[in-house]
Amino acid sequence: MFKLQSVWQDLKGTKQFILIATLIFAISIYIGLTNENFARFLDTQMAAMGELVQQIDKSSNPTLSMLVFIFFNNAIKSVLVMFLGAFFGIVPIFFLVINGMLIGYIVKLTVDGQIAISLFDLIVKTLLPHGILEIPALILVAAYGLRLGKLLFHTMGALLTNHKKLDDIGSDYKETLKRCGVMALYATIVLFIASIIESTFTMWLASTIN
Repeated sequence: MFKLQSVWQDLKGTKQFILIATLIFAISIYIGLTNENFARFLDTQMAAMGELVQQIDKSSNPTLSMLVFIFFNNAIKSVLVMFLGAFFGIVPIFFLVINGMLIGYIVKLTVDGQIAISLFDLIVKTLLPHGILEIPALILVAAYGLRLGKLLFHTMGALLTNHKKLDDIGSDYKETLKRCGVMALYATIVLFIASIIESTFTMWLASTIN
């Protein structure tokens, strides 16, 4: 079950949910980039993150504190997003929308000159180094959350139309939960690597921005 070949086969079987999650994320980036109706909410989210960064900078070991915070924040959220997806997939969708809109909004502020760095520096020096691992991992956990959510729709349908299908759906739940557990483990490993990159290399690159 934990073999990479088995994981790859399961990913291919989950490709429709991966595609849906990717589209939701991409559309959310576009909304954050073009729609000002959410500016106040997104400003609040960014202010909260800024305060956390300031507190971490005041710690005795900012790099280690940043690594620990980023890892646990992303890992815990990802596992919760995946398994809470069982409730009709609502949580994974919300998770993708918020994160996508934040990225789009930050890009918008940069293009508008409200953040004093170039778009190149924003993308290449502050987003890509860790984002190349972190973003796919977050999309994957959301996709598996959507996969779980679909099963609840099937369950509701079976309760209303054909109770005989419930046994098969129960087996699907058991298998899907196993697969989610495997993916949660691999996603946690990837997010740990991404948190090391973000708290060290990305932070160093960001410090070189004039």
